[in-house]
Amino acid sequence: MQNITLQTSDSGLTANEKLGRLSFAASNESSGSDSILVAASVYAMAESEFTVSSNATSIVFSTASSEEAVDKLKITSGGHFLPVNTNVYDIGSPSYNFRNIYANT
Repeated sequence: MQNITLQTSDSGLTANEKLGRLSFAASNESSGSDSILVAASVYAMAESEFTVSSNATSIVFSTASSEEAVDKLKITSGGHFLPVNTNVYDIGSPSYNFRNIYANT
């Protein structure tokens, strides 16, 4: 099996520092301006200081509309799927529905 590892050279990670990022862009797009900005990215972010007994990390998803990619969603080290901003994003749409949503409220 082949692996690719993105790693930081930082020797003292603290909360909200990025460990590695995978970004997507069309840097040769002839339209210029917004079309050449980073359109999407996925990165790992430390949730707190890394220690001998802790490396809590979130995965953050960023997408763009007419700007550099902006953080939208994250999966925390505890497995929680969270929006980065409250009351902004939807799950599904009038045209594309999820069949079932299971929740324990």
